[in-house]
Amino acid sequence: MPDIFDQYQELWRIAEDELGIALFYDGSIPDGEGWFHHNPHQASEPSPTIRIGRPYYVQDPVPSRHRCPGSPLPPPDLIREMITLAHEMGHHTSWRERTPRAAWEAYFETVQLYSRVAAAIPLQDTAQEFTNLLRQSLQATLSQNQMQLILNEEATAWEIGREFLERVGFEHLDRYDFHISRGLHYHRYRLGLEELWPEDTA
Repeated sequence: MPDIFDQYQELWRIAEDELGIALFYDGSIPDGEGWFHHNPHQASEPSPTIRIGRPYYVQDPVPSRHRCPGSPLPPPDLIREMITLAHEMGHHTSWRERTPRAAWEAYFETVQLYSRVAAAIPLQDTAQEFTNLLRQSLQATLSQNQMQLILNEEATAWEIGREFLERVGFEHLDRYDFHISRGLHYHRYRLGLEELWPEDTA
């Protein structure tokens, strides 16, 4: 059985050395989740960045098996982090070459509008109350075409991410497929296009 950390290191290397992505752990992002921005500083030259959520991360610019000493959390879920990293690499590749530029720019404009809508929602007592208002606001603001742009980009990123995982010999593709299903479902849910599944936690 191959060491998952060796595969993780190789995936990280591909992102940095071949794709030119700046990779970071970020303690402010929920554990195992991710974030991609093609130009986070809005500079004249692209500065693609991926951040992987890991509270109590070791202050080191390379992938690590561990959190910092004394962390109250269990060890990082490296498989989850690899799945997230591959998905965010998929977004990068979609932006860089896979998606036609006009379509990607239209998607990015829609995501920025989505963020403005979310930021305008007043603080609520519960996360569910916030989500309900977000769903209503997005339904009133985004067109069906704009919602489809978001879903198309997410599906494309998942498809490309699988290619990167297969390249490094990742064997947990059933878990990857699970995250695809859940990820697309939650996007459709937040857009107000479908309801929670029975097994979802509100």
